[in-house]
Amino acid sequence: MWEAVIDFINNHGTESPADNVDGTRKTSYMKPEYQPLGELGEIVNYYKDNFGAYDIQMFASLGDNGGLGKHTDLDDVLIIGLIGEVSYSLYRNNESKPFVTVDISPNESLLVPAHNMHEPICGSFPRATLSLATRKKVAQEDVTYYWKTLDENSNTRN
Repeated sequence: MWEAVIDFINNHGTESPADNVDGTRKTSYMKPEYQPLGELGEIVNYYKDNFGAYDIQMFASLGDNGGLGKHTDLDDVLIIGLIGEVSYSLYRNNESKPFVTVDISPNESLLVPAHNMHEPICGSFPRATLSLATRKKVAQEDVTYYWKTLDENSNTRN
């Protein structure tokens, strides 16, 4: 899988127009004509076909790079664990403490609804996660961790 992750990164597109939303640096878009390799390609195609995934980004590191910090996204985002462990602290509104932290392992997923604060915390290295914005509603049974069931007080639209 690591070779597919490196190939994905090497074949990424141009800077995202949302490069500095809420102070968050985002990677570039996946080029529309690019087809990821092997199992990674199967994962990407599954989410594109079933959930209208777009703005497909890879976050990968060999060591601690500080991560993206607390941020929100403009769209619903599916986070897919590929390699290593990553924890996500999830926040209500503008609260400073998370209401829950979930651990994402390979083949696990988290749905973060648009405009909801979350913070990745890298737990092991190497690590890689795929982040995909979605056009179609993602149901609870389609993900490992579903924001609304984690936070019954949530005002999310899912």
